[in-house]
Order: sequence, then structure tokens, then C-alpha cells
Amino acid sequence: MLVLLPGEMILQVVSFLDTRDLSQLVLVSKDYSELFISSLYERVVLPLNAYWDDGYRLVDGSHKNPVRRFSQAMIENPRLAPLVRSLTLYPSHCEKWRSCAPLPAVPEEKFRALMLPYGDAKRKHRRKYRAWRRDLRPDRERQDMYHEPWNYEDAWLALLLVQVRNLERLAIRLPEERMQFNFETIPQTQGYTTHFDRVIHWARNPELGILTRLSQVSLRDGPAWEGEGAIEAVPLKRMLPYLRIPSVRTLYVRNPCNSSLPRKLLRDLVPSSSSLTHIDLEGPHDALSNLPQFLEWCPNLESFAVEMDQPWHWRSWVDVSQLYRPLQKSRSSLRHLHVAFAGRGRDFTQDAESPRPTFFGDLSVFPNLHTVHMRWSNLLPFHGSRALEPAQPLRTLLPRSLQNLYIEDCVTQGAWALGNELEGLLQYRREERGLPALQRLFCQFVHHESHIRGLPARSREEKAPEPDLAWEGRLRGLQEEFGTLGVSLSVIERGASVPFPPDRALRHKWPLCENGKYYDYFNY
Repeated sequence: MLVLLPGEMILQVVSFLDTRDLSQLVLVSKDYSELFISSLYERVVLPLNAYWDDGYRLVDGSHKNPVRRFSQAMIENPRLAPLVRSLTLYPSHCEKWRSCAPLPAVPEEKFRALMLPYGDAKRKHRRKYRAWRRDLRPDRERQDMYHEPWNYEDAWLALLLVQVRNLERLAIRLPEERMQFNFETIPQTQGYTTHFDRVIHWARNPELGILTRLSQVSLRDGPAWEGEGAIEAVPLKRMLPYLRIPSVRTLYVRNPCNSSLPRKLLRDLVPSSSSLTHIDLEGPHDALSNLPQFLEWCPNLESFAVEMDQPWHWRSWVDVSQLYRPLQKSRSSLRHLHVAFAGRGRDFTQDAESPRPTFFGDLSVFPNLHTVHMRWSNLLPFHGSRALEPAQPLRTLLPRSLQNLYIEDCVTQGAWALGNELEGLLQYRREERGLPALQRLFCQFVHHESHIRGLPARSREEKAPEPDLAWEGRLRGLQEEFGTLGVSLSVIERGASVPFPPDRALRHKWPLCENGKYYDYFNY
């Protein structure tokens, strides 16, 4: 019956079906299989088990491993691999996979060509192939104990990636890159994601036909063995290989951290200019002192976002003033800029002096900038060390192309200074026809504010004071006058959030885990 419906209607029906429904429909008949098979395999979500956190690695080295089973299915049914457009890999204990039936061995001739894109003429290619093939064997079939760790899941994941040649979106909670643990049998330099990293490295060469359509990458650190030297974040150097993939446009990283960038690594991995157009860094683990260098290689950015949400001391947060110069390389292309606090970072008690005001830079040099979401103390330069007396009018720092402005973390102490700047924008718009594209103005005061230096910070339970009634009357007048000019002015409630496109539009939502919570919320 469904096969007789118009294609547009079938697409609407498919959008309401989950994976279980689709898997049943493809078994109904040959017609149904041809109709729904592409939708069934378009978005693939697989659990990973090769993490060092307690409770993982239960099915890592056996035929029960989900990645091995799915990759083998792709090998045995080659027509399925091109259907995969989105691949999400998330941590799981894989309890339900422990009862899976054994799988037959895969003949080597079926995957040999996939693992040798450069052929086997060179000795180094043959050597890497043999190591990869060795890691494809389950634990019970291996005799070479001295080759620990056995990168079994990593080997099968790499074999899956070289098959899904039409993949457009990749999201992965990365296992540890290298062994950090004090095990006598494992060299600390032993690569733990060797095969996965090699495939990502191959993808920089479009002639190999590997991941040539990959456009969106989402990364986050996976569960780590706390206290054993693991890196509970995604180092900047692990992001570098994605800059060399010509098709990649979007990079979203949750919990990035700083890392050294060795010269050899830079020479081998970094292009003269990356094709990336969108970067979103959520919750940096530290100050990311090498982030400016990273941005130097991305001269075509259309959007850049960094949200600081770690509850550490403010000295460990990103120095936004260091981002201004490298972002000027994207001067003509940048349309959206989001540099602010989020999550637990907004719970930090602030005032006019702390965190210390740090001017981002003159935004008027970005001729196509449409939206700006920035903290009050970063948006303007101030006299002295307090965000109370602007050293330059806001209207002179904004581009004519600006459509939406979100001023975050305003302080009650500086409410009248904020009012003066808003009046300056109003006058500029009304009398000089400045900012002709401006449509929306949002202002929001900090969630927790202390007022008097030298006294204990206010408790989180205590409500922060609001601006006085005179200021509120002034605000209502400004809202009315802006409204007559077609501009919406809103003051957002403390702690609330409002849709401000394209904030967070690129962020990946990770699958539910065994206890029903998103892995995004885990504090690994």
C-alpha cells in the first residue's frame, strides 16, 4: 500500500518511524525493503566498549562487539555501506550484546583491498596492513601476548569507516589516544586509536575515495580511568587531522583542552588553509592557549563559538582577546560570533571587577557579521579594571551588517552605563541611520553577583539584586523608542535562556545510556 503513495508523502511517513519500525518494514516484502532500506541505514548509532573506565571492555575483544558485528555486516552486504550518511559512536557497557551468537570468520580477500588504499608495493604499507589484520582477530584467536594492547574495536571501527564512503556526519566519544597507564607490559607510546587515526589521515586525500563527503564532525572525550593519568578532554592536536579533510565544514568539540603542537605534527597535519566554516567549542577544559594558532589555519569561518562552562577559577578560562587577531583572517566570511559563559560557568559569582574585563576587539572590521553573543565585559573596552565606564561607545564598535546582539553578563553596578550605551545605539540608529540591519537586542544580567569588594560572595541561594526602579523606567522608554524603529529590545531574566540562532545549532545530542541519562551530562 505504501509503495503506491507519492514520494513526498512517504518521506513524511518515514520521519515518524523509529529504527525498530523500519527494521520490521524491510522484512515485509521486496518492495518494502527497497523503499525503506535507505532510511533504515541512513542514521547509524553504535555503542563503543573499548574505554578504560571501570565497567567497560566487557565485549571489546570478542565476536560480541557491536562495531565488529556491524562492520562485518557491511562487508557481507556491500550495497548497505553507501547508504550510511550519519554515524554516532557512544560509550556503552554493552550488557545486552553479551548474549550474541558467534559470527563466522570473514575471508581476507573481502577486506584486503579496503585496508590497502595505496596498494602493497611498499614495505611500510604491508607492515601496517599486517598489524591491522592482526588486531581484527578476537582475543581467543591471538597468540602474540606481547602485542598488548589489542586494538580490536579500533581495528573494526577503522574497517567500518573505509566502507561508509558516503558518510556526511560523524560523532564519536573518543577513546584514549595513547596508553597513559603504568602497565609494565604496555609501552606508554603505544597508540590506542592507531587504525581509526590512520583512516582519518587517509581522508585528507580525496583520490583514495575515503570519507570524501564527510562534512560535519562532533567529538567528545570518552569515559576515562580517573586518577591514572588519562586525559579527560579532547586535546587540540586530536582535532588537527580533521582540518586536512577537504570536505569537512563543521567541527563541534565538547570539552576540548590545550596541548602542545609539535613542529613535525604541524608540518604533517596542518594545511595552508582549512575548509572549515563552522567551529563550536563547548566547555573548554582549560585556557586553550594554543587556540589562536588553531584559528590561524581556518581563514574561511562563517561562525565561531566558544562557551566556557567549567566551574574552575576564572583564570583558567579562555583569554578572548587572543582570539581577535586570528579571527580577522575570516573577516569577510564571519557571520556569527558567540563568546560567552554557559552552564556551570554562569554559576560563578561575578561583579564589575571579577572576572577582569577583557576587551575582545573592534567588531566593526567584520563587514558581514550578523549575530553577536558576548559578555558585557568583553564587548567594550573600559577605563580601569572595572566594567563600569566604557572607554569607547558601543555604536562605534559594531558593524553595519549586525542584525542581532545579545549582551550577556551585565552587572547591576553597571546598569546605568548599559543604559547609556543603549541610548547611544538608539540615537545612532534614529539620527544617523546607523546599524540599518539591526532587528533584536537582548540584555541579561549575571546570575550571581557580589557588589562590595572585600565582603564574602553572596550565596547561590540568595537572589541577586535587580536594577532600581528609575533604571527600569528608563528601560521601558528605550524599549518603546526602539520598537518604533523596528528593533526589539528585551532584558532576559537572570539564569534564563532564549533562542538566539544559530547558538548551539551545530551541537550533537548523544544517545541515551543504560540508566536513561544522556552521556552529555556525565562528569567523566
